[in-house]
Amino acid sequence: MTRSTDGRLRPLVLTGGSLTVRNEQLLLAQYPGLLVARGAGEPTVVDVIAHFHGDLDLADVRGIGYNGAARGGGMTIRRAPRRTATVANRAQTDILPELDLLDRTFRHRGVAQLETSRGCTNYCSFCPRGHKGIWSGAAPEGLPWMLAAMSEVFERHPHLSRTLYLVDEEFIGRGDDAAQRALVISRTMHDAGFRWESSCRIDQVVDPQRDRAWHLERGYMWRELVATGLRRMLFGVESGVTSILERFNKETTGEQNALAIRTLSALGVPTRFTYITFDHLMTLEELRATHDFQARTDLLLRPLHHLSVEEIVDGVTDPRFVSEHSLVIGAGKLKLILPLRKGNALGLEANEFISLDEAGRTFDRLMEARSTHDWRPALRMTSWTPETEGHMILVEVTGKASAWPVYEAPDLLEPLGNVLTEPVTEIWKRYRFKRNHFAKYLGQSIRTAANAGTPASDGHARA
Repeated sequence: MTRSTDGRLRPLVLTGGSLTVRNEQLLLAQYPGLLVARGAGEPTVVDVIAHFHGDLDLADVRGIGYNGAARGGGMTIRRAPRRTATVANRAQTDILPELDLLDRTFRHRGVAQLETSRGCTNYCSFCPRGHKGIWSGAAPEGLPWMLAAMSEVFERHPHLSRTLYLVDEEFIGRGDDAAQRALVISRTMHDAGFRWESSCRIDQVVDPQRDRAWHLERGYMWRELVATGLRRMLFGVESGVTSILERFNKETTGEQNALAIRTLSALGVPTRFTYITFDHLMTLEELRATHDFQARTDLLLRPLHHLSVEEIVDGVTDPRFVSEHSLVIGAGKLKLILPLRKGNALGLEANEFISLDEAGRTFDRLMEARSTHDWRPALRMTSWTPETEGHMILVEVTGKASAWPVYEAPDLLEPLGNVLTEPVTEIWKRYRFKRNHFAKYLGQSIRTAANAGTPASDGHARA
């Protein structure tokens, strides 16, 4: 509770976060007593507590938006929104958390979060945050005592993974010492027995404005981060189409994103990527281009732990290197399966399905690409028919076994029994789709090309 200007007590509610700030005027109009935190939370919370105890006027609380006193008369009475000065991230001396709720968080199956920096280095057009382009990193020297205190809580929950989730919007940041700072933080957490996850921008991997020496330094940095506990890093790729990236103000290009994805995968960095497939301003050509980017088979490379950083940095721009190490090339067989109109797809129009002629042209393009890039997999093209439609036995973690898909059954599942309570041979006896089961795994291919470059064959050939 807090005392209003007319002397009456009213509820005091403090909110925060980027989406709250973005909708500040709407929220203040609907909830007159609301306080909206607009910057770093620590000084605002301290001041709000002082205000709650009557030691600080509301106008002196740092970093809030709120409704001032009523103005006007008659039917024009309204409350004018007010804002107080915020405290910049770079002026914050302590961004480490209080740990009084960590034990309770673990008891309720929560995780441990930490910040080592605040803000972001970019100005993405779709980002609702007010601190675009403003980034500040905390000194790594402040981490050891905090990690020791967190370890004490973790030790009371030995079943939990010792993983810290760094909620930095941009973990590495900017400056000549950015890579070294990231390594010190990672080593510090590793020495304390923790693994960690975080987020950063894709231009921390590949930057066309930087020289080879910079890219080699970053390559060594990423390998060292993995060696010292990096469990996964999130990258906001957002698109593989340069015109869309320009609209998003990402300051990256489609080719830059492709090179970065290759580099990370080849270095063995565990990754997550965010990607905006549709936006309301995209053209049909951009939609086709973004679909083509998502379908590319030259983005993800196999982890190449046996190669040096120099070989990888130089290799990701070499088509032959990419062709040799692409994940798809590691397959023993590529199989193009023509779908059957069945199940939930029975109501679709015929033109929703790929025709045999269209599939044949796709197969020919694959053959041409295999010859151009010296791919090794065997190629198969299979057309399902009602006679060769496949079925399978689905076994759940509880041991429950079901035939699938059975279109007349609920959820397309026909119960067969439980593998934990009876022999699987009894379940197999009840399975009335044995012929279809074999057809699924031993079906015939209408076109084939063997691994060693044997020409495509027409007619039926065993897959």
